[in-house]
Amino acid sequence: YVSQSVEPVLGLRPENLLGKSCFDMIHPDDRESVRAATQRLSGIDTVSTVVFRTWRADGTVAWVESKFKLATQPSDRAQTEFLCVIRDVTERKRMEDELREKGADELEQLIRREIGGTVKATSSVRTGSPHQEILREAEEQGVDLIVVATHGHSGVEHILFGSTADRIVRHAKCPVLT
Repeated sequence: YVSQSVEPVLGLRPENLLGKSCFDMIHPDDRESVRAATQRLSGIDTVSTVVFRTWRADGTVAWVESKFKLATQPSDRAQTEFLCVIRDVTERKRMEDELREKGADELEQLIRREIGGTVKATSSVRTGSPHQEILREAEEQGVDLIVVATHGHSGVEHILFGSTADRIVRHAKCPVLT
């Protein structure tokens, strides 16, 4: 079954998609992340979400967010059936890219203005869980010290949710100055 909603999202008629593999419609650079999302499904009660590129009927690229769920419990992984719900996130992706680019430019200006050439400084704009992205960046860059300011949650919120700085301190492989 292919929902009628595929027509306003991708400009494709449902009957033209019946019997086709959804992987044929995924941009080649995104196929591995979609495969990984489907492999994360451990049973019919799990859902996996992934954002990837596909093509509209007019040949333009569309970014979609897809939520995958197993339609049946697989006895043969090669014959697995999925329930897949997609929504067009092209505009959201465009805005995220624009914000990331603007953020990177502003961060570079801040470094030049405030730090200048006094210390070696690099910038990186990433999306995701803040503490995980900071730790990932630190590891990738081989940094010797992470410096992080603390603010945000206090009281019960701090006890329940912790802080980004706390998570960095607990998991960093190098010293952390807060």
